[in-house]
Amino acid sequence: MDKNISELIEQLSGEIADNAYEASDSLGHIGTEDTVIELIKLLKHSNSESRIMAARTLGLIKDNGMALEPLFEAIEDKENASYAGELLVALEGFDVSGHYVDLFKLYLFGGFKVSMFAKELLDYKEFDITPRVLKKS
Repeated sequence: MDKNISELIEQLSGEIADNAYEASDSLGHIGTEDTVIELIKLLKHSNSESRIMAARTLGLIKDNGMALEPLFEAIEDKENASYAGELLVALEGFDVSGHYVDLFKLYLFGGFKVSMFAKELLDYKEFDITPRVLKKS
């Protein structure tokens, strides 16, 4: 892994510094597979701010498809319930077209903030709606 990426990831790990958004933006611009892998690891960090910044950064990366399932897992994790809305915001930068049912469940059963962000995604993203999806929802 690139030394620059390691240093930027380190700025998002643990105690978040004032320049964390700059580091996040830089990692989002770099957007390599190594960056995505390291940010997925950060979604399980012990510091909640690190998890939120990792989700934000993943949403900025263009080729972030491999992080979609881990991000959904983080959103649904009971440990992250108090800030799941902040994690859900990152889905704005993902292709969620195949996750209508997942978002619909978050809309129905999530807290207020989660429901509102899920509703926004449901209202403004395009989805692959098949008879199976309709039946599941």
